Amino acid sequence: MMSDRATASLDGLAEQPGVPKPDPILTVSNVSRSFGGLKAVDVEHLEIQRGMITALIGPNGAGKTTFFNLMTGFDQADTGERVFNGERLSRRAGSAPARRAVASAGVVTVALLGGLVVGGAVGQGNVRLGQILGFVVGLTLLFFGNRMLLTSPPGPRSNAFLDGRAARPLYGIAGLATGLVVSEIAVWATHLDGRWSTLLPFFGTVSSGILGFALGSYVQGPYSPHELAQHGMVRTFQLTKSLTKLPVIQNMALGAKGQVGERLSRGLIHPLWTDQEASIEERADELLKRFKLDHMRNEFAGTLSGGQRKLLEMARALMTDPTLVMLDEPMAGVNPALTQSLLEHIQGLRDDGLTVVFVEHDMDVVSEISDWVVVMAEGRIIAEGPPVAIGRNQQVIDAYLGSDHESNLVRTVDGTGTRDAPTREAPTGDVTTSDDTTGKGSDGASNSDGGV
Repeated sequence: MMSDRATASLDGLAEQPGVPKPDPILTVSNVSRSFGGLKAVDVEHLEIQRGMITALIGPNGAGKTTFFNLMTGFDQADTGERVFNGERLSRRAGSAPARRAVASAGVVTVALLGGLVVGGAVGQGNVRLGQILGFVVGLTLLFFGNRMLLTSPPGPRSNAFLDGRAARPLYGIAGLATGLVVSEIAVWATHLDGRWSTLLPFFGTVSSGILGFALGSYVQGPYSPHELAQHGMVRTFQLTKSLTKLPVIQNMALGAKGQVGERLSRGLIHPLWTDQEASIEERADELLKRFKLDHMRNEFAGTLSGGQRKLLEMARALMTDPTLVMLDEPMAGVNPALTQSLLEHIQGLRDDGLTVVFVEHDMDVVSEISDWVVVMAEGRIIAEGPPVAIGRNQQVIDAYLGSDHESNLVRTVDGTGTRDAPTREAPTGDVTTSDDTTGKGSDGASNSDGGV
């Protein structure tokens, strides 16, 4: 059943493909994906309304899973644009990750230059002292630079290069120039002579140029699935992806964002992340209790039933504090005894203010929990609307059952034998054949029941 909030937000909305929504959280425009000569997805426009449960349905081969993968970043579209919470997903350019990547490259460059200059200057009088001081200064600049990026991420700038919006070759050129400068300073600082005074600038310039081009490719490239999860879009899978040889509680802990212990520089120092680990486990225990999995807390995930694994995936997804949850056939392979529990949990996500999009074949499930239904056929969006309206939409009925679904199969006789062909029911309720207009078939049996 639709929530009151969903009813209010959809009131007066046209029931047609690509209809604009009052407050879309995800917008997809002109997205296509081809495999060889087959165009699996060709979606002109789709908006997902915030705070609602949207079902994505369609017959087998309609392109639902491919489209789902395109929306969640597990596959890349040939054309088109996706916008999530106002941020373009096809390019990182101008986004926080792009600015952070460029700033991180700058921090590494400053650390190298600082260490080499200090080390080289001091090393003119004392080589060993210069080496030690250069190493310490470089590490110090690197540490505090990264710390500054973590505590105060770089904000939007008018500079296209620092924002990641510059052309990709410019980052490669900047890398080449930086590598040449750093290498020449390294030759001076380390007192190299002979062939190494030539080889070091060469290799330094080439490697730095390659890194520069890689940086340009990154900032101009699309978001990856884990970056989308960091931004609040998380998905589950039809075939569950739990780590079977880890306990349930550790599967849950993996979903938490921003874990200090995942960084090599801090992971080795246990006191730096023990408090955060305790808070993560507390959050995981709350979710396990909510999904009625707390009694399996310390059991291996591989011992869970299919339905319990679905619940574990959904609970682990919530560990990322998402705003949009994408569920791929959440009821597939689930024991009927757990189906109602899963439905209640999905509705609970909406009640918590989250947006839910799910792929499903069970029309009873779709009708029960969906606020809005999107129908795909042959890679296109053919219908949108509330479940009741979709249930009586002729295009949807034809997509599932075929345009001749109201026809009966009757036996006809030709000169060489018999064949089955669809014909419409006769007005009297009897079906006639090509050689008999009295209601009897070729074998003399009555066909008054509507066909053979």
